[in-house]
Amino acid sequence: MSETVSAGKKEFFLALLGAVILYLAGEYIKYILPSYKAAGDVLEVIMFAVFAYFVMTRYAAVYTYSLNNGTLRVNRKIGHRNKELEINACNMRAVKTSVKGKIRVYTMKKTIFHHKEDVYLIFKKDDREYALCFAPSGKLRAKTESLAKKGK
Repeated sequence: MSETVSAGKKEFFLALLGAVILYLAGEYIKYILPSYKAAGDVLEVIMFAVFAYFVMTRYAAVYTYSLNNGTLRVNRKIGHRNKELEINACNMRAVKTSVKGKIRVYTMKKTIFHHKEDVYLIFKKDDREYALCFAPSGKLRAKTESLAKKGK
């Protein structure tokens, strides 16, 4: 079973609206504080850099979730770069809707602020527990949950 997820038009327009708001905020700061024009320019560049990072890592990415032979493979592709995470069923511990405590979380989903559909898969790797945050479809989520129950 495999599925591919990418950001759509709605997310693109929200990102574009965010860029316009950041630009206007930077211009407004420079208008209110004209003696701090250089500081306003630097702040504006920093805000755009942070914004561009989120756009490139989330909205421009294509995520592929595949579950074959008891192995969950999550691939994030941005341009020519790939980041892949592979988890065997025997290493899966649980599927949760949130994670508490000090646990390293791999985020492999397209949205930044929308957390309703998030799934945290707790797994073991190198004698440490990690969590994978992703947003699969209902069918893939059910299969992942059943594998995690068997993997305990």
